[in-house]
Amino acid sequence: MQDYRDRNRLWQPSHLQYKIDNAHVVLGGMGGIGWSIGSALIGLGVRNFSVFDPDVLETVNINRLWGCHRHQLGQPKVEIFAALAHEVDPAINIARFRQTIPSDEFVQAIAKADVVFGGYDLPEPRLATQVLALKHNTVYIDTGTAIQPHREGSFSGFGQVFLSSSPADVCIVCAGLRMDDMGYRGEGGGPLPSSGVINGVLANLAVSTWMKSLMGEPTESLIRFDWNSATLSTVPALHKRNECPICGADPAWKRSWEG
Repeated sequence: MQDYRDRNRLWQPSHLQYKIDNAHVVLGGMGGIGWSIGSALIGLGVRNFSVFDPDVLETVNINRLWGCHRHQLGQPKVEIFAALAHEVDPAINIARFRQTIPSDEFVQAIAKADVVFGGYDLPEPRLATQVLALKHNTVYIDTGTAIQPHREGSFSGFGQVFLSSSPADVCIVCAGLRMDDMGYRGEGGGPLPSSGVINGVLANLAVSTWMKSLMGEPTESLIRFDWNSATLSTVPALHKRNECPICGADPAWKRSWEG
């Protein structure tokens, strides 16, 4: 009997298959990137998820949340994602949480997770996830994209993927990651431009980064993507700052937990 993972097994070493099959993955945020990461992980064969997002599906989400339809408007994103996953494989385990980050359930999920993928557009969940990943020695992969339209009708698109695989690595602060939503709102604010195409590139890059770490291959801490030149670049020689409140020698979060 055919299995949807048969083509994966033609190239995945057996030890990688085992790790993927048994991994517990946390998805923080089910926007364009988080959704694309989750979809790629399902196809890869991941079978255990904890998914966090407080929002419901809106019309403006459909351009980048593949598989969503108008009749699902108003439904929680986490429930729609779970339903799509179960259409692929009813045996996939998905714990769904309509919660902002961090929550008690999010803390508990990271404590038992193998990897957490962050697809956030605000600094608070980024920092909270980084701190929790350091505390529990959980791999953290943060992603972000942005599109900036120009007056002459063109646009610029870029993104970043950050990997923190152990407390010995630099954190998102020391790596100089942008903590805002990375987006261009123009004068007076308004919705952020977004594209499922750029999200898909960064999502697959994030999943590939995790796979490399599972296989024990060297991985870069920070990868940047430029849409206009279609190039990837790495940021070399990232160093921890001894005084950093997140990953330094005496981080504030560690004192508060141990005190």
